[in-house]
Amino acid sequence: MSPHQHRLRRVLFGLVVATTGLALTVACGSVKKVDPNAVTVTATDFAFAVGGTFTAGTNEITLTNSGQQTHHGQIIRLDDGKTMVDFAAALAAGGETLPEWAHFAGGPGAVDPGQSTTLSASMEAGSYVLLCFIPDIADGVPHVAKGMAAPFTVAAEPVNKAEAPASNVKISGGDYLFEAPAQTKAGKATIAFKNDGAEAHEVAIVKLNEGVSIQDYLGAMMAETPAGPPPGVFVGGVQGIPVGATQTAVLTLEKGGYGLLCFFANAEGVPHFALGMVGQINIE
Repeated sequence: MSPHQHRLRRVLFGLVVATTGLALTVACGSVKKVDPNAVTVTATDFAFAVGGTFTAGTNEITLTNSGQQTHHGQIIRLDDGKTMVDFAAALAAGGETLPEWAHFAGGPGAVDPGQSTTLSASMEAGSYVLLCFIPDIADGVPHVAKGMAAPFTVAAEPVNKAEAPASNVKISGGDYLFEAPAQTKAGKATIAFKNDGAEAHEVAIVKLNEGVSIQDYLGAMMAETPAGPPPGVFVGGVQGIPVGATQTAVLTLEKGGYGLLCFFANAEGVPHFALGMVGQINIE
C-alpha cells in the first residue's frame, strides 16, 4: 500500500468513526417531549367560556362544569365556507340530523356540576362549533337552543405534533354495543375510545353509586315517575365521533362501578343505549 493510500484509508476511517459517533449521539440524546396544546372550557347554565386557542394537531381540552345542570362539549366541524350562522339556521329548521356539511368531531363527555374532565383530540384546521345537546331538566329544551353554543377556529399554524397519551384502557363502540375490559385498576385512566360502528357514537361515563349496576341506573333514568336523580354521577368520556375515529379521555377513577352509555339515536330516533349500547367497568 502506498503512503497516499494509507493516508486515504486513515481519513476514511476517521470519517466513519466521526459519523458513527454523531449517529450515536443523536440516537442516544434526549428527545424533547412536545406538550399538547392546552385549552380550557368552562360550562355554565347556559354558556361556554373558552380559555386558550385551538391549533391544528393535538389539543388537550379540559371541561369544567360550573353550572347547576349536566353539560358536555360536543364539537362539530363545519365544511369550508360554512359558519355558525348557517349552523344555527339548520338547527332552527328542525332537522333530525346534522346537515351534510357539518360533522361530529368528538369532544369532552358529560360531567355533572362540580366535575371536570380532560380529552385529547387531534384536530384539523378549520371552523368548528362547540355545543351542548343535553336537555334542560326543567323543560326538556336542549341547552344549545338556550344559547349554549360557541364557534371557534382551529388555526393552521403552528401545528402541534404531540402524540396522544398512551392508553391503559381501550373501549370500542359498535352498532350497538361496547367492547371494554370488565375491570381495571383505580387511579389515572387514559381511555382510548374508538368508533368501530357504522354510525356516530359516544361513550358517556357515569360513576355508579355503591351497589348500583348500570341496569339499575338505566331503570331509574327511564322510570315514568323518578324517585330522584339517577344513582350516579357523570364524570366525562368522549362525545360523538365519526366512523373509524379515536379520541382519548383522561380520568381519575376511584374504586367502584362505572357505567358506559351512548345517548346518540339511530335513524328511527331510538337511543343507542335502548338498543343495548351500555356497559360497565369495575374499578379495583
